[in-house]
Amino acid sequence: MGYGMKLLQETYNISASVAGLCGGVCALGGLIGCLIPIPFGTFKLQSSKLLFICFLTSMAASVVYLPSMYRFPCDNQEIFGVFDKNGDSILSNFSNLSSCRSGCSCQNEIFEPVCDQESAITYFSPCHAGCLDFNLTNCRCDNEDSVAKSLADGFCENAIECDSLWKITICFFFVFAFSYAPLPIVKTAYLRQFNSDEKTTAASLNLILCLLGSITAPIVVGAVIDEACVVWSEMKDGSDGNCLIHDNRGLVHAFLVLPLTMKATAGLCYLAASYFAKNKDLSKIESEGNEISEDEKDISQRNDATADFSQTTSL
Repeated sequence: MGYGMKLLQETYNISASVAGLCGGVCALGGLIGCLIPIPFGTFKLQSSKLLFICFLTSMAASVVYLPSMYRFPCDNQEIFGVFDKNGDSILSNFSNLSSCRSGCSCQNEIFEPVCDQESAITYFSPCHAGCLDFNLTNCRCDNEDSVAKSLADGFCENAIECDSLWKITICFFFVFAFSYAPLPIVKTAYLRQFNSDEKTTAASLNLILCLLGSITAPIVVGAVIDEACVVWSEMKDGSDGNCLIHDNRGLVHAFLVLPLTMKATAGLCYLAASYFAKNKDLSKIESEGNEISEDEKDISQRNDATADFSQTTSL
């Protein structure tokens, strides 16, 4: 979820609050996906059929996700010294990022984009745009005439035509719905493969695997996202800090290859599990549950009798 909001924030140049709102809409889709199997009596099916439904929903999520990532994300916006007007990267080394006006010793620690509305070019900071003050009213580059220009704070809004934020949010809504639908189904099919006295151990092992995935996933995804970074902040000791500018094309490529690879792997696992799953008689499963409840009642009655006997003895 967090990485999806990062993708929207970077590719659409929106604030974290707007990206969080889009993430909330996607989370609602995930909640609906978890609740969809309940009213249709899905859990009454055999384990193999449950796992095959997981395979279908995983493939459905990929079918919606693939075209939305190809069609809707915004391309790179022209930034002086970083991307040209076609969105291609022209920065071979971060140290080459210089001001458009000679004699300016600009710092590359903070990304403060400003827009030249006449040329629709975004600059890394007021200093890189040749501004001599913080009011953005006395800005001039070496290749321009002597007339100073006034710049606007932020990215150039009309530099590229990209108004598909709500479209990709709707697509992600359905992607999350299909992705979260298998969660309650697969746990049910998984526990049905074990006897009553083995289910506690099986649930513990499943929890350990989930924890391992939760630890390694942010490391892998974070490393993939960092590969799409083109401008890093410079620390005082000369080392790289946070990423300031991402290559949107690299981000889209990263968010295509890694999730689709994981979805394809999960789909194959669901398909193989549905083939090898043991289909137990549901009536026997219910009878086992009734026997367990009766045993629990007997144990409870014995404990109550023991407690009464202890009280009587103490008196």
